[in-house]
Amino acid sequence: MNQMTRDKALQYAKYRLPYSAEASKFVIDTAIVSQGVVADVGAGTGLLTQHFVGNVGKVFVIEPEFEMRKISHELIGVRQDIEYIDGVAENTKLLDQSIDLIVAANAYHRFQPEVGE
Repeated sequence: MNQMTRDKALQYAKYRLPYSAEASKFVIDTAIVSQGVVADVGAGTGLLTQHFVGNVGKVFVIEPEFEMRKISHELIGVRQDIEYIDGVAENTKLLDQSIDLIVAANAYHRFQPEVGE
């Protein structure tokens, strides 16, 4: 995987269309995770993450690109209820059965499907 430059990550953060706060609230309410643990896989600069932080018990931000994680951290800040992890969908580095809800906004194109036998 090519490393993303800071400039490209900043452009992504600036020009990427935002996600709906109402839709995120609907997901939180429907999944009953207001006190739960959420993993945002392929979180990028935290555009979706920001809707969960402060509205659920804890958020794990899973993102392989250092610059994207760094910008997310800068935008959201240091909090007790968020943890940034250098990981991918296939290896989130999370413990089994430790998450109440997994979300992935627009990262599926980076997921590596399992090869059939």
